[in-house]
Formats: sequence, C-alpha cells, structure tokens
Amino acid sequence: MSKAKYFKGWEAKISRYDFALVWGKLAEPGMKKYIKYNQWGRFYFFRYKWNCPVSKEYIFTHSSNHHLIAANKNILRALMKVRKNKLVKLGGYLVDVSGTYRGRKVNWKSSRSRNDTGDGACEILFVKKIRYENNVYE
Repeated sequence: MSKAKYFKGWEAKISRYDFALVWGKLAEPGMKKYIKYNQWGRFYFFRYKWNCPVSKEYIFTHSSNHHLIAANKNILRALMKVRKNKLVKLGGYLVDVSGTYRGRKVNWKSSRSRNDTGDGACEILFVKKIRYENNVYE
C-alpha cells in the first residue's frame, strides 16, 4: 500500500526499501477509500474513516511495515519496480541484523508477532523471490 526508499543511516546500506503491506480484507480493492497508508522514518502509519468496515485492531493485525533486504541485484531491481497499491508476493526469511558500523555495534530485530505495534513491530525480510506483474524475480 506504500513504499519508501532510504539513503541515510547504516540501515539503508542493507535495506534500501520499506513496504507497508496488507492482506486479508485490507487487500480488497474497495478498502482503499476507507484507509490511507504512508511511511516516514522507517515507520508506517494509517488513517481510517469513521465508517471503515474493519476495526483498528484488524488493521493492526493485517498490515505491517517490512524493511526489505535484497538477496541480490536482480531482487533489488525488482523492488525498485514495485509501485504502491499493487499486488506483490515476496518470498524469503525474517532475519535479525547485527554487526559493527563505523566502530559501533548495531542491532536490528525483526518482529515475529502480529500483535505488536510501534517501535520494534516491523519485520525485516531477506527477500529471495518476488512475484510482481506476472514476472518472477530470483
């Protein structure tokens, strides 16, 4: 539903794109008139209308922000092509990231729950395969 590209920070060195993804009823075409998604600063946000047919809790459990790590250059090129509000199928693994950047230790933990919100609730996905617009990228 939304896509953000990042250039700054150690996270951008390994994860250039974040996708705000939805599934279930949220992926139905008619839902776009009730819910708006946007991203900023590695977070995603949503606003929904008072007459939205699903609850805020449903939106929280059927949407997420994914920090995407491309397995190779072909996957990175495919991530560049994906447009917001389009159907995409991602295959890969949830990962945690740790290491050293410019002399300091860094850690980035992937959420493994759909019941969390806020800081730390994003998934970090090592993307090995993408299906987008009838094309498969590996």
